[in-house]
Amino acid sequence: MKTNSLLKIVALFAVILFASCSKDNNDTASTLTATDITESNKLVSAGDDVMGLVESQLNVTDGISARNVQFLPNCATVTRNPVTGFPAVGENITKTIDFGSGCLMPNGNTLKGKIVLTFPYLPNATSHIITCTFDNFYHNDIKIEGTKTFTRTVTANGPTVIVDMDITATHPNGHIHHKVGRITRVMTAGYSTPSDLLDNEYSITGNWTNTSNGNVMTATITSPIIVKLNCNHIVQGVISFVKGINTATLDYGNGNCDDLAIFTLNGVAHTITL
Repeated sequence: MKTNSLLKIVALFAVILFASCSKDNNDTASTLTATDITESNKLVSAGDDVMGLVESQLNVTDGISARNVQFLPNCATVTRNPVTGFPAVGENITKTIDFGSGCLMPNGNTLKGKIVLTFPYLPNATSHIITCTFDNFYHNDIKIEGTKTFTRTVTANGPTVIVDMDITATHPNGHIHHKVGRITRVMTAGYSTPSDLLDNEYSITGNWTNTSNGNVMTATITSPIIVKLNCNHIVQGVISFVKGINTATLDYGNGNCDDLAIFTLNGVAHTITL
């Protein structure tokens, strides 16, 4: 599974940005620490894994056209209700991915507990809504609760997935993060070659808020983020951040595969290495 570098970079620079803003304004209540940075990135990583797991479990038996690579390890099990066959059109299918008391994923993360997917059987539909909930689910040592709703529409060029999220993450130290928002991921290349993941390209838009310890940060993709799986970096797009009176943008460039971006904080631009 490919990790979604977009959201990891967003989380990292957002918390760094607002830590510095808070210090400049002597607002100790909103100061973010190295712990906040680490926790934000862990939550984003959890979201990446859940999205990949949902996509990997959709197939034509469920009435959904999908072209994904199965990446579940042997320690994870999937149960389906109904167990086999096709329900009546419109009736729900439920799939439960059970990671038991601890299951190491191919990307190195350890998952335990269950992810439960529910969606209606609509074999002739081009759009499907998949609801994702959690049953005592942990991503590494973080408990994840809440709901994600995936609206997946397939076109001739590939799937468009709208993700509505309302997630709460509880860390071992008791810190709680609440993330609410919507992103849209459109596949723009690679759908015709399902065996070659590296030619996949995506355009991502959306916005979200993250609340931690009573402090709220908003992020909006103001120019579509372009992700190519053959590059380890986001190649294009702009994200705008707001917290209190402070604003910033992160501009990933013009499409080149490099680790440079322009970070503008309260009108002052800096070239940074990601």
